[in-house]
Amino acid sequence: DGEWNFAKVAVGVDNLISNGRLPPMVVVGVVNTDRGRDLTPTFEGNEFAPGPSDRFLSFLTDELIPHVASEYPIGAYRILAGHSNAGMFSLYAFIRRPDAFRANIALSPSFGLDDRFVALLGRAIANRSSARRFVFVGAGGEEEADIAVGALRFAKTFENSPNADLEYHYEVFPGETHGSVGFRAFYRALEVLGEPDAQLPYGPARYLSEAQRRQHAWVLRFHSRLDRAQIAMAMQ
Repeated sequence: DGEWNFAKVAVGVDNLISNGRLPPMVVVGVVNTDRGRDLTPTFEGNEFAPGPSDRFLSFLTDELIPHVASEYPIGAYRILAGHSNAGMFSLYAFIRRPDAFRANIALSPSFGLDDRFVALLGRAIANRSSARRFVFVGAGGEEEADIAVGALRFAKTFENSPNADLEYHYEVFPGETHGSVGFRAFYRALEVLGEPDAQLPYGPARYLSEAQRRQHAWVLRFHSRLDRAQIAMAMQ
């Protein structure tokens, strides 16, 4: 949904970077030609079946990201972020291609009431990953019931399936509707992604400044030198 989300995400990323809250990022907006086809999973019984959403996911991971990498000096940290059906698709990517993205941002995700999707997500969470992953699920406080309950079900699935390789966050944004929540929630998810280490009340670490603690957190998360961190965000 780059036609709707690219501008707001790019502005948020620019503000966070310019204020030392994120390392440099490349923001890529992907425009849909048929979002119902590209974003909707196909089921065969209780399992996902190969379908158009897998072809779209393959386009992102096997064509788009290598193309971006040929144009920009990006590193290995990828973020897939989306809202509504695209938020659900970010979780779908988490399940189907677990090593393709290090971070998945799912705002107001659909399909949260589908027991099959929730069960498959729980199974995917339990699997070990080759790298530590980050997931942010968010929804507006004034969402329709199906989205609000569905987002909560996704969040509970992460909460009930602990995995040492996974960091997840869930937030509800009071007063925000399905249409209005995106700007605020995208910004918050990225803000959390760039947060510093917690300040310790003991030992030498208690003397570190916030900037130093933030830089240490970035090294652990992004595995890159702080002044040259290049991170590709495939915005769906």
